[in-house]
Amino acid sequence: MKLIIRVEGADTEAELNSLYRWLRDEDELRGVARLNLVNAPPVAGEMGGTLEAIQAVFDSGMEAGSLAVALISWLESRRHRRSAQPAEPAPPTRPELILASGDSEFAATDASPEEIKQFLETSDDHLS
Repeated sequence: MKLIIRVEGADTEAELNSLYRWLRDEDELRGVARLNLVNAPPVAGEMGGTLEAIQAVFDSGMEAGSLAVALISWLESRRHRRSAQPAEPAPPTRPELILASGDSEFAATDASPEEIKQFLETSDDHLS
């Protein structure tokens, strides 16, 4: 299965890099997922494009539930971020997380692990 993971919000590139590292370090995904950062085409006058998404290609042995839990765990870690100034906590905001597979797209930010798993299992390309 091929999955495109996009993050929308205040600092998209930093959030995508964070999610990429999170998924790369997830024990349950090692050996069954190939992750690549995807850049947008460069705008005229730029040396390279900005970071746009994560492309994840999964082997047939990938367990949809493992990916769903990893994504929810990362989102929860973003909710609990705090300001660099201890006296001024950051508002509990999370980036928007969008999953795309084939012609299907899913807004995963407020979804449960079960809803994400269902999307992954019923998208155009099946996990198992």
